[in-house]
Amino acid sequence: MTRPMIRLWSVAGSSESLLKRLGVSSFQNVVELAQQAVGPSYSVRADLRLMSPAINEQRGGRYDDARRIREIEQTLADDQICAVVSLRGGAWLTRLLPHIRFDLLRKRRNPLFLFGFSELTTIINITGRYPIVRAFYDEGASIALKKVQNPRTAFRRCLTDIVEIIEGRPCRRKLHGQLVQGRIPSPRSIRVVGGCLSVLVSLCGSRLFSASDCRRKWIALEDIDEPIYRLDRFLAQLKLAGWLDACDGLLLGDFHNSDSPDQTKAVMELLKYHLPTRRKIPIIAHCNFGHRSSVGPLPINQPIRLIRAPNSAPYPDQGVQFVLAF
Repeated sequence: MTRPMIRLWSVAGSSESLLKRLGVSSFQNVVELAQQAVGPSYSVRADLRLMSPAINEQRGGRYDDARRIREIEQTLADDQICAVVSLRGGAWLTRLLPHIRFDLLRKRRNPLFLFGFSELTTIINITGRYPIVRAFYDEGASIALKKVQNPRTAFRRCLTDIVEIIEGRPCRRKLHGQLVQGRIPSPRSIRVVGGCLSVLVSLCGSRLFSASDCRRKWIALEDIDEPIYRLDRFLAQLKLAGWLDACDGLLLGDFHNSDSPDQTKAVMELLKYHLPTRRKIPIIAHCNFGHRSSVGPLPINQPIRLIRAPNSAPYPDQGVQFVLAF
């Protein structure tokens, strides 16, 4: 019997830096490490030619758009592929969106689990609207590129976590956050769209806008290395597009840059200018998703339960801790 396949993607930025972090000499070694992590029940494959492309910022960045589009479409259509794990975020992906036939997903018979973050924000949201897809805003294998004590161990644990999710077992990486504004309506089950703020806003005004339709949903936002004035501009764009008026609530992940390790307070101040005044939208901040380590997988367009953490302050006081479970 053919084993279900887990596909490793590098369709945005180059994954060259991953080799040094994992202490290996080739991307075939990366595939082998992933295979060891997931075990014999799955096969791990990747197009190695996409892992370390030539990049010239003065000539459009990556030169392999046609190959990347083909990789994405073949993955969406292949029922043998049960999951996609992005090796990193990066750049050069958003311009591919008009050329990708996402409706290939309508012909799938088997579920597809898709894990990615940062530059993959658009792909995660677009595919997540298809019932056959289980999309997660998750750092995936990118954790090995972060400041973790043992990158190879972190990489392997990421892959084993993904297998747990595929097989319906609880993931050891838990999402949590703190209620800092408003009240959580009952029932406490929500659906979420969003991801990296600067990438998400690229969908505004496009024909793919409906992928992030936030009516009766929450918007998850995080970003890295953006000055406050640009974050203000991005939030204004969401406001002008109607997203902040239509959403039921906000999840704020990690916002930071080299000058400001924690920009959450500044983002909260910006939101006072952009959120609707006629109602107090609930905000759960300090959520552990984004570009830092210790990140939990965030389901996109799937039910998430908001569970008040033990020993938290009496609801509805601000500061109540919540666990986000799926």
